[in-house]
Amino acid sequence: MQDNITPVEFGGERLYPQQLVADRIGCTVRTLENWRQRRVGPAWVKVGHRIMYREPALHDWIRANEQQPVAGAAPVLQRTRAR
Repeated sequence: MQDNITPVEFGGERLYPQQLVADRIGCTVRTLENWRQRRVGPAWVKVGHRIMYREPALHDWIRANEQQPVAGAAPVLQRTRAR
């Protein structure tokens, strides 16, 4: 029997359980559950009674949420040490 944090191979794809996804992206399993109810967040599949996330879907979701710096924004100034 698989544990809740081990990826599995299925049909040539790696599937990640929700606990592992939550740990990797820095949220809780409850947040993933809320996102599923609201139909936001990464795409998921149900395999038996388990919620799993396909590796390509996670990569797509990360790319879709990538933020670019604002053009023309003031540069961040480096602090200098007091002498």
